[in-house]
Amino acid sequence: MSDSHQGNVVAAFLRPLGDAVRTVPELRYLARITGSKVTLIVKAGWQRDLYAGLEYVGDVLSLDKWRVPLWLSPAQRAVVRRLKTASPRLGFVLSRRAKFAKLSRLLRRAGVPANGIVDDIPGWRAVDPHFPDFRPDRRDLAPPELSVTPDEQAAMRSRLERECGWTGGTLVVLHPGCGAMKRSGGMGREGGKNWSWRNWVALAAALREAAPDALVAFTGSGDERELTERICSEAGGRGARLVSLAGQTSMRELLALQSLASSGIATNTGASHTAMAVGCPLVSIFGNHDPRIFTASSFGWGPCHTVRGADMAAGSVAKEDSPVNRIRPATVFTAWRDLPARTDRPGDKPYVRHYLEGGGVEEVTFAEEKRWGVG
Repeated sequence: MSDSHQGNVVAAFLRPLGDAVRTVPELRYLARITGSKVTLIVKAGWQRDLYAGLEYVGDVLSLDKWRVPLWLSPAQRAVVRRLKTASPRLGFVLSRRAKFAKLSRLLRRAGVPANGIVDDIPGWRAVDPHFPDFRPDRRDLAPPELSVTPDEQAAMRSRLERECGWTGGTLVVLHPGCGAMKRSGGMGREGGKNWSWRNWVALAAALREAAPDALVAFTGSGDERELTERICSEAGGRGARLVSLAGQTSMRELLALQSLASSGIATNTGASHTAMAVGCPLVSIFGNHDPRIFTASSFGWGPCHTVRGADMAAGSVAKEDSPVNRIRPATVFTAWRDLPARTDRPGDKPYVRHYLEGGGVEEVTFAEEKRWGVG
């Protein structure tokens, strides 16, 4: 690594939860290649909690309402002041188009030289002639991993015992919602990523029959509480050891819950990424996207079985053409039943298998393995 790459480093991006988790390997790589902890500029305050405990991350600075002009935003001005005291020499912008322009202007105001502002992370997806020593190796392509402390786990165990009567044993965490819930009402429109609530009822009933002593906990945002409570009610109620925690967990509490879970099932949304990044064996239900096009950083160190629609070609389709509701609860249950047991430590790459509605299981090779020959 040349001396020109030394010094304080800032990475700026405006991404939702799932993409924020997918960024973790890039940040880990950036810290290694520059020899510096990475200061982050992020979209919202909750992301400070997401990255807590990661040794390669320094300050996490939130822009809050990033679309507001700088002169109207105390949060943005505070970010500029904080960066000026750190005097970063390199700023990596992991956003495109209007977001890239906004973040570049902010970095220049904070004193990052114009020639030190870099679009994306050099060497991560292709060799960059300006940064010839920036190139990932097997360590960098390890799956995303988020941190949960023993105290956080202990607090969650105590809460589950107090509120749900759970004293250990099988814990299955289900996350039926996705970001579209906020825009489409609590029960969500069918299509896109949204798997019908009726399918979740049938799946919860199958889980009850297969593991009658298990606690099944539903998570989600406050906007998804109506959905999770209806599923619990239709599938048997609290007496059936089905509980809704939607809207009742902070980011750190969600991570603690998922870190204790024996397994989980979720749509392809932010909470599926956090679950895998704390080691939870997971079934991820894909709607209008094909999991075969996703990279290693899209998963985590917890094993994952994806389920996709029968007529999903490699790529993406319009939300209204999503085959998500052709996925049967029985197929998702099979993928859950086949999950390997939880392990204590991550491997050097994600464990992922793709289940196809209608039959068939595919192993996976990630794009990074083909690109860099580190499989």
